[in-house]
Amino acid sequence: MPGWCFLGLAVLGIDAVDWLTHLGNHRITALWRLHAVHHSQEELSILTTFRAHPLVHVSFLFSAIPILAVESNTAAPAAVFTVYACLGALPHANVRWTYGRAGRILVSPAYHRIHHSATGRLDINLGTVFSIWDALSRRAVFPGRGADRTVIETGLAGRPVPVEQSTRGLRLGRTMVSQLAEPFTSTRTETP
Repeated sequence: MPGWCFLGLAVLGIDAVDWLTHLGNHRITALWRLHAVHHSQEELSILTTFRAHPLVHVSFLFSAIPILAVESNTAAPAAVFTVYACLGALPHANVRWTYGRAGRILVSPAYHRIHHSATGRLDINLGTVFSIWDALSRRAVFPGRGADRTVIETGLAGRPVPVEQSTRGLRLGRTMVSQLAEPFTSTRTETP
């Protein structure tokens, strides 16, 4: 198999596993309680990608399976994984980009913002880089065009996870500890 073909299949495999893991984070109560810290962010930015409970990253270890397959093949340069990581972080940017027609295949910031909406379903638009998994599972909700695109508030309705925007000064340390402890101390059992 040509190296570029193997690499393309590996990237698709990584993205498919990321999508399945993300779905699990929304459907399995114990994982959702960890993932909710990520969704509690009220102002999205590229750094939102990395704002998560440390234990939620354990669920994404399944993504290592296709990565290990690629790693053993010398045709897979590290640059490809760097580009993949950047493309996976960009959808959290606080911009209204849709990527035009390419937005039907690639996850744009406007597309992913719908996923982070403070109200409505959160188990839609789960894609990391490609929106095809959402489309195949009928979980794709594409942003409107032009004037149809309204600003979507992000965060969690009812704010069940303490957020730093609601505190000032020295309380930020307590808020961070509360966020890390919340999945283990909360009596909530619902998933989105």
